[in-house]
Amino acid sequence: PINSGLRGIGALSSALPPRASHVARAAEDAEAADGAVAEDGDGATNRKKKKNNNQVANRARLLTVLGEKKLVEGDVIYSVYEQLTDKSSTPTNLNLTRYVAKVTFPCPDGKRHECMGQPRGKLNAAKESAASAALKSEWLTGQTEKTTKNTEKTTEATTKNDEAAENIEKLVAAMSDVKAEDLEVGQVVEGIFRQTTVYGQIVSLGKELQGFLPWIEATDKGLKQKSYASGTKKEFRVLAKSAVIDGLPVVLTARSGDLTRPPSMVEDINFANARDGGGKKQDMSEFVGISPDQWLEAEVVNTGTFSKFRSARIVVMMTAPGGSKKVVQSMFEKALPGSVSFGSKLKVRAVVVDLAKSRLGLTMLEKTPEETKA
Repeated sequence: PINSGLRGIGALSSALPPRASHVARAAEDAEAADGAVAEDGDGATNRKKKKNNNQVANRARLLTVLGEKKLVEGDVIYSVYEQLTDKSSTPTNLNLTRYVAKVTFPCPDGKRHECMGQPRGKLNAAKESAASAALKSEWLTGQTEKTTKNTEKTTEATTKNDEAAENIEKLVAAMSDVKAEDLEVGQVVEGIFRQTTVYGQIVSLGKELQGFLPWIEATDKGLKQKSYASGTKKEFRVLAKSAVIDGLPVVLTARSGDLTRPPSMVEDINFANARDGGGKKQDMSEFVGISPDQWLEAEVVNTGTFSKFRSARIVVMMTAPGGSKKVVQSMFEKALPGSVSFGSKLKVRAVVVDLAKSRLGLTMLEKTPEETKA
């Protein structure tokens, strides 16, 4: 993007003849490049020849494509601009982003379109970038119809989303003005699903009050196959308050039975949310050297949605044997226990330790498919 001022360089704008000479002009450009090279054929000369050819390759190709499409009317015009550091007339120092070129050209739809290239340090390179953008444009690649249909689909989806959001706002506006301090742990409350996150769903409990439903609390099994649709009403029980998850003051559960949870639940979920998926870099060095055949203990912190096409996601927290650093990692596989809850203990193996990506490849399988193949 061009964030600074631009100064048009009029002398650098060039108009080329109509379609009849497009192919000829492409050939002339290629011949000009060849003519700049001596005929001795040594390595240095060949490199120079290749360089000269590359300096006009995209522009020559653009003329050829236009000629093949029998575009008669209109010239191909390149306009080059020099980026400035400020609004004065002083150009920037010579660098990789000094010049920006725009090419205007006739298209099969009967109109003239323009494409802007990427900033470049040299004039010819800027023109080549603009020509490259034109060659990839929807007007010359025949993607216009497909793009139009995609745009229509996107517009339709956006309209539906806007309508759904408007409907949710109406439902929330009709709710009572409940405050967090009005609720008690164990109390049954009705909520409206607002938004889905990686770690759970956000639920409106009143006009201004929202709560958080961790995935692991979404069903009795702790494994939710599909998220609740936005706008859906459902009853929950208040699991915790005062302690905050994702900035929301009320933690909800859709599980039945006892509400007793480990005291560290909220703290551990927040700890996991900040680290799972690369949110914060983790030190996995204490797992280096551990045999992939060794079984380790991991503690379940959360889960994620899944389907028959996507393996379940279980978020665990663990420490290497003899280590002192807690790490968080997601597992994705179909070998699942019947149910999980916060604090469930699982036996896993670390088959991959990637320090650069702060990632452990964990499995509950005796043999992974990759190990079986090996």
